[in-house]
Amino acid sequence: GKGQQYEFEFGEFLHRYRFNALVAHSALQALSREGYIALTDAFHNPSRIKFRVERDALYHFQVRNEGFDGFIKLLLRTYSGLFSQFVKIDESFLARRSGLPPETVLNYLKTLAARQIIHYIPRAEVPLITFLAERPEDKNLLISRERYQFRKERYQKRIAEILRYASSETICRNQFLLSYFGQMDTPRCGRCDVCLSGEEPVHGNREVGTLQQTIWSVLGDSAKPLEELVEQTGAEPGKVLSMIEQLFDQGKLIRGKDLMIRKKR
Repeated sequence: GKGQQYEFEFGEFLHRYRFNALVAHSALQALSREGYIALTDAFHNPSRIKFRVERDALYHFQVRNEGFDGFIKLLLRTYSGLFSQFVKIDESFLARRSGLPPETVLNYLKTLAARQIIHYIPRAEVPLITFLAERPEDKNLLISRERYQFRKERYQKRIAEILRYASSETICRNQFLLSYFGQMDTPRCGRCDVCLSGEEPVHGNREVGTLQQTIWSVLGDSAKPLEELVEQTGAEPGKVLSMIEQLFDQGKLIRGKDLMIRKKR
């Protein structure tokens, strides 16, 4: 099979072999990552639709155009969120569910789009699947240890971050979430349980200087999680957190994508 290419209708594939869509998609991605197959962009970018009219206007259109009523009801029963956002659709699945020929489904979609009832963004081409290697027997189908380990560690890290978010008593919830998605050095929200349980900012120039020097010494040239940094200073946690917050505001400390705190170079 090496080098052979076929049209690949994902919806038809699921129907014929009775696969769960999520499991099948994940398996195809795994085969693609391992170099067994290649999938065209059309597979990853299926057709999308969104209603351009409100529900009342759509109802009046259905009353005046009975020929479209059944197909519109099929869309509403099959997909959710059509009035608020673009939703991915599968024309072949709609054809099977309605018992209509695929060409008729396509004509319905194009006509509704032309009459300003829906936005319809068809996929550019039929998805293609290409075999990059001879198809091995099941027993010889291998997933590389390195790639498996990488994915395992990534999922373990995600789980650890969820547990850390749930159990942390020192990191502002809003800061935690935003930093996870790459927004660093955001101010504390002042409204979450962590912020509301914090103590007043540190006062006194001498105490401020001493505490800042301690934080600087603990960090050195490395990076540390917030809980570890607070613990290793040996000072009162509330005051340490307040000082760290001030250093963030002054741009002297940064929080990396790994949520580790380090000095700004």
